[in-house]
Amino acid sequence: MFELAQGPLLVTAFGTLGIALGRWVPSPVVGPLAMLALFLPPLSGLPWVLQRQIENPADGLHGGAGLHLVFLAGMTLAAGGAALAHDERSRRVALLVVLGLAATVAGYALAGRYAGGR
Repeated sequence: MFELAQGPLLVTAFGTLGIALGRWVPSPVVGPLAMLALFLPPLSGLPWVLQRQIENPADGLHGGAGLHLVFLAGMTLAAGGAALAHDERSRRVALLVVLGLAATVAGYALAGRYAGGR
């Protein structure tokens, strides 16, 4: 189930990141440059692009995949909050960004520990 949810959540995370980028920097050049930067080294090794923490398919449906979902969900929340913050600066939006960043950092750190623990 975790494996199936990663594709749609990955598309949602990148889409939300693109919306946030478009809200803050409305230029037709910035979007393609940002996507190019995400796929070039060293950023291409980040877990939202290459899910390297799931190396063993027998373990893929457990800890690593779930933590990767936490990472992607946090990134989506943080980028959505950043997009909303362009027009509305409220406590709710700030809380959304903070919770998203906390989930992103937690998912990344725990997934790295899960991958390194083998």
